[in-house]
Amino acid sequence: MTNYKDSFNGCYMNYVGNKWHYMEEIHKHLPSGNLKALDLFCGGGAVVSSHFPKNWNITINDLNNRLVNLHIDTQNDSFLDHCLWLMDRFDLSKSNKGGYFDLRANYNDIPSSEMLYMLLCHSFSNQIRFNPKGEFNLPFGNRTFNKNLKEKLRRFKNRISERAIKFTSNNFDHFDFDSFDFVFVDPPYLETANFYGADDWSLTDEKILLDKLKNTKAKWMLTNQTISKGKENKLLVDFINQGNFNVHELRDTTKTCNYQRKGGETVEVLITNY
Repeated sequence: MTNYKDSFNGCYMNYVGNKWHYMEEIHKHLPSGNLKALDLFCGGGAVVSSHFPKNWNITINDLNNRLVNLHIDTQNDSFLDHCLWLMDRFDLSKSNKGGYFDLRANYNDIPSSEMLYMLLCHSFSNQIRFNPKGEFNLPFGNRTFNKNLKEKLRRFKNRISERAIKFTSNNFDHFDFDSFDFVFVDPPYLETANFYGADDWSLTDEKILLDKLKNTKAKWMLTNQTISKGKENKLLVDFINQGNFNVHELRDTTKTCNYQRKGGETVEVLITNY
């Protein structure tokens, strides 16, 4: 059984918004059986679906094809060696801002998954964000790739290789949920979408998603926030109140994040239809 207290089993890129802090609780509420499963918004690290049971048939999806390609390319035997070469080539460190900007310029000229990963390991709050031209545009974050991230990367590679996984890059409404036994849904949060670089997520998208969940026969698990920085997500609260769903309140780890220390309470929830 996976040790969810061991941080080396967590996200291999320290991606903001990943669900590693909640994995023990998520795992406790996963359905049993040999299931066909969909991780609809895998985001950075695919940390949840990479811990799905090994006997599941898994589709890992995200609209951001650069992240999806990164997850795929971590499986290449040459991936780590190329990352280490980039560390030397650009003299990347916690303090070398110039090397980071040189790498960023090279990535925006000729992108690769290895360069994107190195940018994420050194960017502000380990975020991923692109401007309207498709250029990576985050500032330097005074952080670097280290032995801990190397071990997380190794373990992620092993977990993926041990599972039957298909990677896709489609919009969420592309999928017929009824063609799966289980759908895990961790969408961009309305109040923090821009922070994560998910500029296209809207109230309309949220309504469409909740309607799809309401009408599917598949089992699903949804993570979201009923309250974000003191503001109620009325659409989600109404959805919960109108349906026969199970709601589990998760630990509020967001209150320790710098960007959410001001603004009030945040309540993270896990919702299932089973």
